[in-house]
Amino acid sequence: MFVPLLIAASIGFLVATFLYVSRIVRNDVAIPRAGHVVMAVATVVLGAATVAGLLGEGASHVPTGPMIVLLCAFVVAVLGIVGQLVAKVAIAGPVTAVVVGVVTFAILLKLEVAAPMGPPVGLRTVTILHISATILGFLLFTPNFGLSVLFAGQVYRLKTKQLSNARLPSLLTLESHAWRLLFIGFPLYTVGILLGAVWADTVATGVQPRQVFAGLSWVLYALTIYRRLVTGWRGTRAAVTLIFAYTLSLGAVLLYSLR
Repeated sequence: MFVPLLIAASIGFLVATFLYVSRIVRNDVAIPRAGHVVMAVATVVLGAATVAGLLGEGASHVPTGPMIVLLCAFVVAVLGIVGQLVAKVAIAGPVTAVVVGVVTFAILLKLEVAAPMGPPVGLRTVTILHISATILGFLLFTPNFGLSVLFAGQVYRLKTKQLSNARLPSLLTLESHAWRLLFIGFPLYTVGILLGAVWADTVATGVQPRQVFAGLSWVLYALTIYRRLVTGWRGTRAAVTLIFAYTLSLGAVLLYSLR
């Protein structure tokens, strides 16, 4: 039952993300009851999967690392529901749904896809540079993610005329800092992706899930930057795209860390 529960939870969080994000983008003030229901059901299913994994019922092969991550993901999902329903933080649901969904799916792939072989001795330098550049880019994407979340939440509150006691920087400040971090981190992340492609091609491990996650995140970041430079793209949709891109890069880093 462990793997089917993980699949169901991943799908549930994906659906909840769609329901929540469509509301944020449209600045809809209606209560997202459907999103709440799907998010709650997905969280319960994830909790059941975590319990099944901890008890070893049909999942005796589950390593300790993935189980700890799943447990943390479950806690984050619960906090997201509390933030959405109790604290009335409109952005809590969308952010936790997409993050927990990607983490759950990454763990599922980790358990079902065999880990690749290690790099040959001659590729150690390439591997070190690949990991260093990727991690540095990811670390710069992390505050970009936080600023994008704050920006999307602030825009939603302003457009729906909701008061907030939180003293946040202006929208222009949040957005400018987020883009500055993106412009610095993207070249490093790109170098890491390219060196990772060289490593994968040399050791002939085939396409791994973490490479798919990293590639998709790079494409989203690249498209966002392209639209920004060409058309001056900004606002909630751009912030939401950056949030999605970060969650994919998080999945890639998580898969690499747990290999």
